Amino acid sequence: MKVSTPRDVAAAMVLAAAAALLVGLSTVRRGDWYTRGDPYGSLLVSQAILEQGSVSLDPYGSPGELARKYAHAVYVQDGRMYHFFPLGTPVLALPFVAVANALSLDMTDPADDSACQGWLAALTVALSAIGSYLLCRIRLGMGRSLLLAFLFVFGTSLISTCGVALWSFDFEVPLVLAALLLLLRPSGRPRGRWARAFVLGTLLFLAYMCRPTAAALVVPLAVYLLLTDRPLGLRLLIVLAFWALVMGILSLGEYGSLLPPYYRPGRLGSPDFLRALAGNLVSPSRGLLVFSPFFVPVLVMGILRFGKDSARLAMLFSWLVLEVLLVSTFPHWWGGHSFGPRLLTDAVPAVLAIAALTAPAGSEHRSRAYWIAVIILGLASVAIHSAQGLFNSATARWNRPPDVDVHPRTVFDWDYPQFCITDAALRRRMADVRARKRATRELLNWLAATLGAEGRRGTETER
Repeated sequence: MKVSTPRDVAAAMVLAAAAALLVGLSTVRRGDWYTRGDPYGSLLVSQAILEQGSVSLDPYGSPGELARKYAHAVYVQDGRMYHFFPLGTPVLALPFVAVANALSLDMTDPADDSACQGWLAALTVALSAIGSYLLCRIRLGMGRSLLLAFLFVFGTSLISTCGVALWSFDFEVPLVLAALLLLLRPSGRPRGRWARAFVLGTLLFLAYMCRPTAAALVVPLAVYLLLTDRPLGLRLLIVLAFWALVMGILSLGEYGSLLPPYYRPGRLGSPDFLRALAGNLVSPSRGLLVFSPFFVPVLVMGILRFGKDSARLAMLFSWLVLEVLLVSTFPHWWGGHSFGPRLLTDAVPAVLAIAALTAPAGSEHRSRAYWIAVIILGLASVAIHSAQGLFNSATARWNRPPDVDVHPRTVFDWDYPQFCITDAALRRRMADVRARKRATRELLNWLAATLGAEGRRGTETER
């Protein structure tokens, strides 16, 4: 379906503007609840590249000073200080930081860093909104495309995660959506395979640079192309191999290894995989299907209509399954201090693509039931992500105390689920925590007194 009418352009722009406006107004973002976490320092790496041609942070302070300022986000290697998190965001942010520096903004200043994170978050969420709408328009009419795009932007982590700080997902998601558009849109120009392969491979590589879990898309996509369009698939592999070689050479020169630390597969491996899998899917504070319940009818319809487009749907479902399994093997699977299923943010485009290919376009009974379920559950998802995630700071304060990184079991606590937490509920939770600590201390004191008394009686008996 062609997307060229002024109405389509207007619809995409309105959706993008609404998303950017909501990000700009977000009290959670403006409160810096997440901008001082993992994203803090990414833009300083951009500035380091511009100022010294290196990703090292040495010129910006001593190791002790940088560690106090950026905490776990920095580390020392061979006597030099580096930012730990993915390099894709600093590289793609280079032109924006260059403009910010020209306007006298300095990424060593927390306020300037936070402001730039906010602008880039608004921009990338707007791009994701446009990409979501265009992806739906491949097959659906304008009204249903606008509805699905609205739900997938405002009712998922695309806004509640990407809208509150410059996470590694912010640039990755628009890149993945652009790759899906290039892949799924009909193309009748076989002579342009090299150009298409180069653009597709570059988009996928940049997405991987932003977030290594993008490999969950690259693998099934490459298999799909090798089975359905071998010439394009082989060209894509060559392009990916070229970029991997470039990355390896640069990494050897800077880090002394083929991959920077964040990208090494040795970081994976969870001793509690099944618990992590359950937590990522259905827990009350990190569950993908809890925070975006409209995914359930979307995925059910995708399975029911699987036979109508089995090759592409097999690729998309494989991507989704690999993404969930990959995140669940991560030792820090709950994503630290964040809102909802942050680490599964890049799974959202997979579900969106499934919806775009399988959402019923007719008016039969099953079609009406599908859209009613999607709309009702989608509006609940919007209330969770756009209202709670962007404008309720209690959802950010839910992460501590107790600190979710120290007590990850709190993500399974249905008494105080993060998606509907309030200030009053947080006070009750703290009272419960203090009561449990007091009860534990009393029990320990009683045990100590009892055992001490038994020990004294035993000594007297021996005498």
